[in-house]
Amino acid sequence: MEAHYHLSQYWDSRYSFDKDPFEWFQKYGEIRGIISSYVTDKSNVLVVGCGSSELSSELYADGVKFITNLDFSSKIIDHLKATISDAPEMKFECMDACSMKYDGQFDVVIDKATFDCVLCGEGCRDRAARYLSNIARALTPDGVYICISHAEPAMRDSYLKGPQLPWEVETKEIPKPTLVSAEISSATAGVHYVYICKKTGDF
Repeated sequence: MEAHYHLSQYWDSRYSFDKDPFEWFQKYGEIRGIISSYVTDKSNVLVVGCGSSELSSELYADGVKFITNLDFSSKIIDHLKATISDAPEMKFECMDACSMKYDGQFDVVIDKATFDCVLCGEGCRDRAARYLSNIARALTPDGVYICISHAEPAMRDSYLKGPQLPWEVETKEIPKPTLVSAEISSATAGVHYVYICKKTGDF
């Protein structure tokens, strides 16, 4: 991914002129089966790095009402607050996911490409450690972090399976929604990866 995707200035600039819905990697319908295994109508859900995705609105239409949408771009958060008026239980927070203040309140955290953005640019290893620590802290003792990524386990396991993180990691593969060039191996480029991190205790 681009080196500047970890910068709030980039996203503020982008959302200044383009606030249309945009889905990174997968649409809700493609991952609904996985998400529904962990999310119920009573779940308290955090969508981290929500951007202009319609994931939260589609979750809401599916009966999941208690959703917090978090992004560090004030441009998109202000836009969402102004335009989503038919979901009174939803919350919108402008906050850096690497400096979240949540503590044990979310049953599920959903991340669609946000961790990949965190890993862009200089200082990514330290930033990733802070990000995952904040995710773990935000979850309930038996909460689940669902991370959808373009990167295979060889590139993500060293972060997600760190000994300091209180969860067990399961990996699933889902087909990419677009055709892959014949010049690129479908074994590496034809799938996205879903990392399901099930918390096993307090953090």
